[in-house]
Amino acid sequence: MVGLNNNSLDDDPTREDLSRPPSALSGPYLPRLVMMRGPDVGRAYSLAALPASIGRAPSNRIQIDETEVSRRHCVLCDVAPDSGALAPEGHLWLCDNGSTNGTWVGDVVVGRAGVLVQDGALIRLGRGVIFKVSLVHSIEDQLHDDLYDKAARDALTGAYTRGYTEGRLRRDIALAVKGGRELSILLIDIDFFKRVNDTLGHDAGDQVLCQVKNTLERGLRADDILGRWGGEEFLVILTDTSQSAATALAERLRASVGRTPVPYRNKGVDVTVSIGVSSTGELPGAELHELFIRADRRLYAAKANGRNRVVAVDPADPAARSRA
Repeated sequence: MVGLNNNSLDDDPTREDLSRPPSALSGPYLPRLVMMRGPDVGRAYSLAALPASIGRAPSNRIQIDETEVSRRHCVLCDVAPDSGALAPEGHLWLCDNGSTNGTWVGDVVVGRAGVLVQDGALIRLGRGVIFKVSLVHSIEDQLHDDLYDKAARDALTGAYTRGYTEGRLRRDIALAVKGGRELSILLIDIDFFKRVNDTLGHDAGDQVLCQVKNTLERGLRADDILGRWGGEEFLVILTDTSQSAATALAERLRASVGRTPVPYRNKGVDVTVSIGVSSTGELPGAELHELFIRADRRLYAAKANGRNRVVAVDPADPAARSRA
């Protein structure tokens, strides 16, 4: 394992040296895990509060949706769970929770009794996920979070990028299917968006995109995911949400956009949206492609039948007609 620098930071106690971390996991220096291999490469997880459990279940402090990871795979803490031994200065205990595919630090197998880890250690969960333990100054810690979030955001609207949204949707669908919970998505398209660009210019189109995103975001829960899916399309991921609840939300969002004209050059541009809804409740064992195809087909139906509406069932589906 890689040791920490135990030398004095500086002869002048009033001067802070940001280039060399101290040996303790304390003060302005914060421990964190950085994913080196796995579903979110580059993502960092703070270890400022311990213990920090890692696993596939949503109840973990660090939740990883990866088949190699057990529901409660392992835990990082400052006190060994079995022995009660306090971790030495500059170290943390890593303890396996009886995982199916095992936990390693380098080539060392981790058991329930735990292994000490420190700055630079590589932690492997099964064959699919690798973390690096990193000790960084609090300023760098915040900078890393800001850079990661910025990379996942669309530069114009601030919504999540399609790449991030698609990856998140795949993981959330897998978790919903495994946990027997329902997940719904909304595929949202701005009506007559090309007309706005052609008649008022692309600056007006950009303004419309940004305001629609902001209006949608105000109507969502904090843990809902809003991504920019295409040029004038947005996709919303609604975890633990039934199709009926998602449809009701979609209607509220549609109405909110419709009553909020976009200000542009001292005039208001009226904007409406069409929305297609689909849910894993319709599709046992659903995958992203199936869920998206249904939402896209229903969005097309909304556009073909006058726009400014929500469609949550397939008109050609006999079961759908019987529910209408």
